[in-house]
Amino acid sequence: MAAHLCLEEAEVVRLVLEFLANWELSISQLVLERESGVINDALSDDLLFLRQLILDGQWDNVLDFVQPLEGMGAFDSKRFKVEQECGKHLQKTTARLSPLRVPTSEHERSARTQAPPGALRR
Repeated sequence: MAAHLCLEEAEVVRLVLEFLANWELSISQLVLERESGVINDALSDDLLFLRQLILDGQWDNVLDFVQPLEGMGAFDSKRFKVEQECGKHLQKTTARLSPLRVPTSEHERSARTQAPPGALRR
């Protein structure tokens, strides 16, 4: 018995994006989102723009973008600034590391082939 499955291209891309998210392959996920124009999350345009600023490391623009929110009681601007500074410093630290680092030990190589904790097992 053969089963046929009809999926739209955008649904296939969303499945791949979910797979990349489960494996914590965020750079690959970002590239696929940019190239396909398909986003796996249901976010508003403003949140997508803010997310893009953060992922691109445009930290000064991030602060400018959220500045109108500082007057709102529900928005913790102090915590946001601390998180923003942490992201900024983390980016500077990781920029020194090679983005295409090849696993050197057998343990590192085998760790990449294991399923992530939230992955589906068959």
